[in-house]
Amino acid sequence: GGSGKTTLAAALIRNGFIHISDDAAPVLNANHEVYPIPAALCVKQGSWDALRGWYPEVESRHTYLRWGKRVRFLSPGLSAPRLPYRSYPVTHILFPCYQPGRRPSLTPLSTAGILRRMFDAGSALGGRLDAAKVQSFLTWVESLQGYALEYGNLADALALIQGIDGIGRDSS
Repeated sequence: GGSGKTTLAAALIRNGFIHISDDAAPVLNANHEVYPIPAALCVKQGSWDALRGWYPEVESRHTYLRWGKRVRFLSPGLSAPRLPYRSYPVTHILFPCYQPGRRPSLTPLSTAGILRRMFDAGSALGGRLDAAKVQSFLTWVESLQGYALEYGNLADALALIQGIDGIGRDSS
């Protein structure tokens, strides 16, 4: 919590990217694709000012207390189509870290760096583990392009993300 994931996702959505999920994104074991959960974005009080330019309605949303923090919910807007059994391939994985005043940086990650960040964030392999399942997961992670994104300004973060080769906006 507090790394700027939802705030960054909200800004990306308003810049033409589709919304797959906010806090959790289930990856299917069979093909390592992500299944969309296009729920409302839960934005903490510290992000309201940063998002006001993209979401003027943030000020008029009802405030809730969630896990001891004041939050507001925003519509995800452009979301992945809700088709039954439709999943989406994962080619890139981004680990954002917001720090006020931080100069933006985008650092490529090794496979080990991706794995460390995934497990630090609480990612888990579901169900019974066996050698084939672990090998399949490792092969998938090796195929990903991973990045650590540090930023102190949303516009700077968006510019860095839009410059990553192979990351595009929704074409529909």
